[in-house]
Amino acid sequence: DSSIGQAAMDQAGAFKSRVEVGSVIITKLDGHAKGGGALAAVAATQSPIIFVGTGEHFNDFESFNTHSFVSRLLGLGDFFRLIDRATALENTDVDAQKQALTEMSQGRCTMRTVAEQLRTYARMGSMADMVTDMLGRIPKAAQKNMQANKLMQMDPDTMRKYVVITQSMTEEELDTDKIVKLLNSESRVRRLARGSGTSEEDVNGLIEVYKVFKLSAENMKRMIDPNALMKQMEKMGSMEDAIGG
Repeated sequence: DSSIGQAAMDQAGAFKSRVEVGSVIITKLDGHAKGGGALAAVAATQSPIIFVGTGEHFNDFESFNTHSFVSRLLGLGDFFRLIDRATALENTDVDAQKQALTEMSQGRCTMRTVAEQLRTYARMGSMADMVTDMLGRIPKAAQKNMQANKLMQMDPDTMRKYVVITQSMTEEELDTDKIVKLLNSESRVRRLARGSGTSEEDVNGLIEVYKVFKLSAENMKRMIDPNALMKQMEKMGSMEDAIGG
């Protein structure tokens, strides 16, 4: 509750009165109250946050990112964390990721973008963390539209199956941001199911996944500073060069 911030301020201040403090590490950050505690600790010690804990083990830490912190605090997801996780994978198509992120940061999302992201996410494992990074706390509207809980349990095999469906799409279907309207046609859905060796239910499942990515793109356009995104993408290129070198 709100008392966490005051408690953190008092404890951090007492600690600083006894020892010299150079930086702050947040062991867990999962809500507004603890975010307030983090800010209180910074104010009391006059020291920057350098790491944030992501789990229970000694190596479960990530570098502190201001944009990520504010976005998580507001419950709007953490796109920069998602970028870092994707880039850390071996054989990531960095150019394709940059193109997809640029498109989504402009509020635009296509099935080509979704396919590229699903290829990457299928190698990252569980979809639950990725949905949280994309959307933060799932809005009620999204829950009504696409069974968010079911999506968060989607496994890598299902992601790969959805990618196969996109391979049966026309260029128009891959590149339009009005794909939901286009696929409101039973004949198109039937054609995609037959062409990909899947079912019409699978095609409709992909459409629901697309809606999540579209919502994520709208969040990105509203929340992400384009300059910060460019810097993050430059880091992606630098990491690729280092791995290649």
